[in-house]
Amino acid sequence: MTAIVHRTLGAVVLLVLATPCVGNADVLCRKKSGAVFSRAACKGKEVTLGPVGNLIQGPPGPAGPPGPEGPRGADGAAGAPGPSVDMSLLPIAFGHVDANAELFYGKNVGTPIWNAGASQYEIRFSIRGGTPLIYFYENYATVASADVELTAMVSSNAQKLVVRLIDKDGQRVQGPFQFVTYLIHPL
Repeated sequence: MTAIVHRTLGAVVLLVLATPCVGNADVLCRKKSGAVFSRAACKGKEVTLGPVGNLIQGPPGPAGPPGPEGPRGADGAAGAPGPSVDMSLLPIAFGHVDANAELFYGKNVGTPIWNAGASQYEIRFSIRGGTPLIYFYENYATVASADVELTAMVSSNAQKLVVRLIDKDGQRVQGPFQFVTYLIHPL
């Protein structure tokens, strides 16, 4: 690299730089406005430099590799409470009962039984610390579902929820089912 500097003016008059273009060189010159620029021997390599030779603007280079992931930011403050929920719209009881009358999971449900004489499941509800709930169909709405081969029917008898499963031949059978019960009239 060769540079000729005029000491009185402090200007770079000529600078020869090696370039990636084989056998060519770049020449830096100062315009009358004071800007130093490069006349590249390779097309599209022109750059403008500031009055002291620092780079003002050049062609954009390729994107670099992504950096490491930064640390997790601080957690924000808790949000405002949501709207109040009308608890009467929530189910009062639900459950999944296996074919052998075992409660697989549930809420507010006592022990289901299989009444073999009537070929039906009978379920008592208990809420408020184990207090039995008197189930009568006029006060509650219950939806039950069973295997695709079975139809689940619900009713009440002796203050209990009654679930009958009917097969495709119309026979009452045992099988797993799920149910959810809503209160429709206040007690």
